[in-house]
Order: sequence, then C-alpha cells, then structure tokens
Amino acid sequence: MTLRDSVRQLTARLGLSSGGGVRTGADATLGTAGDDDSPTETLVDAGVLRPVDDGYVLADEFGARWLDSMAPFRAATAEQVADGVRGVRQDATVTVEDREDGQTIVVSDAWDGVTLELSRAAAIADVAAVNTLAGSDIAPPDRLACLPVLRRHLEECPDCEASLVESGDDGEPVVTCPTCGAHFGEPR
Repeated sequence: MTLRDSVRQLTARLGLSSGGGVRTGADATLGTAGDDDSPTETLVDAGVLRPVDDGYVLADEFGARWLDSMAPFRAATAEQVADGVRGVRQDATVTVEDREDGQTIVVSDAWDGVTLELSRAAAIADVAAVNTLAGSDIAPPDRLACLPVLRRHLEECPDCEASLVESGDDGEPVVTCPTCGAHFGEPR
C-alpha cells in the first residue's frame, strides 16, 4: 500500500472526502460518509437514530440536546461560530469571508485539499451535532462521518429557526431555509 493510499483510507475513516476542490451549499459538511462505514447504522447503534416504518427518526433525547446545543450559536458572531468549527476540525484552517449574500465560513482542509464553504446555519448544525455526539458512544472520527445523515433530520434552521422546506436545486431535491437560504442536504 502506498502512502497516498494510506492517506486516502485515513481521510475516508475520518469522514473526510478526498480529491481536493471546493464544496458549497448542501454538499458542504464538516464531514462526509466514509466508503466502508454506514453512518446511519453507527447512529442507530448509538441510540441517536431509531428505526421507524419508513426510515429513521432522531431519538427524542438526542434531538432535544442537539437543538439545545445550537441555541448559543444563534447570538454568536460569525467569528465565534468559526471558533466552534475550529474546535471540531482542528486539522483545518477556518476563516470567515464576507460575501454578497452574507458571511461564509471557509474551512480549508489540511488532509485532502478540500475547501468547504459553509453558511452560518450549516456550520451551527454541524458543530452542535459533533458536540452533542460527544455524549454518545460514537468515536470522534466517526462523528464527522455522521453529519450528512444528521442534517437530513433537521426540521428548523439552526440559525434563524424558520421551518425548513424541500426545494429543487438543479433538479435535485434539497432541504433549505426559506428565510436565510441555507442548504442542508437531501431530504430524508
């Protein structure tokens, strides 16, 4: 196995994608599912998700704790939200950029060259999720891999608290906030 293969396996295990580039909108999360792991099963095994007839729902206790952990970030500055991201992704460089449509949290990943552009709301959801998962049996690297799955279970915007809606984005359905325009990923 080459060093490059080892690095790719490690980045996949840590819940990071490989290949460089920029991920924005619904495709940008602090972690992505690794090839060999099932984040949904990891969340079920930890009691974070529970199966229902047509899929999965958040366990009530986890859902309440996740929402509670988002609350302090709503009053935070973008730089304070970026500090939360730095705490979750200590391997990356995190900056705040002013854009035409608001402030964007930019995460430049030291492992695989990927740059993430997160809305404030998406960063709040991800940081709060990782912090809430710290109270579970899920190992730290696996917490990042669970973020895309958890985002599918958001019902309100982590930042402005508006009810999220499903919309068509380039023909692909995504969950968005009608108030601030943040994207959170595929509907469940």
